[in-house]
Amino acid sequence: LNEFIGYYTALKEALSAAYGKPELDRVVWDNDLYHPLPEYWGVAVMIGHLRYHAAWETAEGTLTLDLNGNQYSRLSVEYRVRGENAET
Repeated sequence: LNEFIGYYTALKEALSAAYGKPELDRVVWDNDLYHPLPEYWGVAVMIGHLRYHAAWETAEGTLTLDLNGNQYSRLSVEYRVRGENAET
């Protein structure tokens, strides 16, 4: 049930090794129903009760890692380049 949390953790560790400690590192409970049951935190993510978010600032832009859900789990990595004509 916590498979995506494991993927998030592995990606966060790899990105931290490359870019250092994240500037922003949050675990947000929108509904704490499953908070006392760690074995169900993957379910909490899937139904939108729990979100994980980390962000790193680089010289060129911002790198974000996010795990959230809304009837499914969504794990994403995004890099946004700073500047006037930057592509995302």
